[in-house]
Amino acid sequence: MVGETSGRWQWIRDGETVAAIDYKACLGDTEGTLQLFYTWAYDGEPQDVICPIRLSSLPLYYGGRRWYLHCPYTNRRALVL
Repeated sequence: MVGETSGRWQWIRDGETVAAIDYKACLGDTEGTLQLFYTWAYDGEPQDVICPIRLSSLPLYYGGRRWYLHCPYTNRRALVL
């Protein structure tokens, strides 16, 4: 395992947090996972959501790796979801 990191993104308007999402990324040598954690209100009932996203990488010609996300629905590789 190469490493693990976590954090939080927030959107603030007029000094008040209007939205936030927590994330946790676990990276291996060539694969990993990104998990997104947030709360979503549907019909007034808040629901906690955990969205796991598979990560993979390919080696670059001059060294290093390029990381890709995989769509949670189609499993297609993408740079942006």
